[in-house]
Amino acid sequence: SLSSPPLPPPALSRCLAEPSQPGPGGAELGRCPVQPDPPGRPRQRRAANLRERRRMLSINSAFDALRGHVPTFPYEKRLSKIDTLRLAIAYIALLGDILLSGCDPKAYVEQCLRSGFQSPQRAAWNTSGKRVMDSA
Repeated sequence: SLSSPPLPPPALSRCLAEPSQPGPGGAELGRCPVQPDPPGRPRQRRAANLRERRRMLSINSAFDALRGHVPTFPYEKRLSKIDTLRLAIAYIALLGDILLSGCDPKAYVEQCLRSGFQSPQRAAWNTSGKRVMDSA
């Protein structure tokens, strides 16, 4: 099961939780800088920006947690969000196939590698870029 996403650093949490107050030099030390209010509805806009920032932090934390649960090679660069989702889908499909087969997981994967992914059921988790051959 997935654990809860990691919390942002305390300084960032404080920055997001507290509205900035102008001080000498533009902003008080240790707080987010204050930007001038745009004409119109400045409070609503600031509140919407804060909600969006929090939403994006939450999404990014969830992706970081998901990256920790999908297998990758240690030398790979950090996966993009779309690559993380694709790999998670493929990994879940592979785990499902292993459960349905009733075989030992290692033996199942070795058998699939030897057979060259010939089965259409394995198309969902084949991320090698090779097209799966139709057996018809």
